[in-house]
Amino acid sequence: GLPSKCENHIIPGKEILNNAGVRSTMGLTGYTSKEDFIVNQNKFVDGIVAALSVTGQGINSSHVVVINVCYGNDCTTYYSGRRLLSLITEVDFQINIPDGSDLTKVFTTMASSVFLTSIETQLSTSMNREIGAAYVRAPEEVIEAAAGSDP
Repeated sequence: GLPSKCENHIIPGKEILNNAGVRSTMGLTGYTSKEDFIVNQNKFVDGIVAALSVTGQGINSSHVVVINVCYGNDCTTYYSGRRLLSLITEVDFQINIPDGSDLTKVFTTMASSVFLTSIETQLSTSMNREIGAAYVRAPEEVIEAAAGSDP
């Protein structure tokens, strides 16, 4: 076939997770397979970016790191992950926080029900079908000391 014109947001094993971010696992309904999510992953990333635009923290697609995607027991793991047997598409991802941005503001936004509604609206529009979103694992702040710094 023709070469893909899709922008690859995640290159397995090539992206790193920052030591400051907000990580969660979202369960999405409306996808037909893991591949259905993967080929449309840019729409998920764009939806996350759009839903986080209210934070004013400069989050763009380069800050959204998909860690693991499962549809039932069919998983693609970019980093370490866990499996969940269900008919949802489970997406484990982290938002890397740009330098100088407010981690708490991003976390608070992601923890709100308005954020999930925004994701559903963004994805349902871009996928042209009904997409549901709920947290499998609630957002949690990721804050680690930089390498070589004193505790």
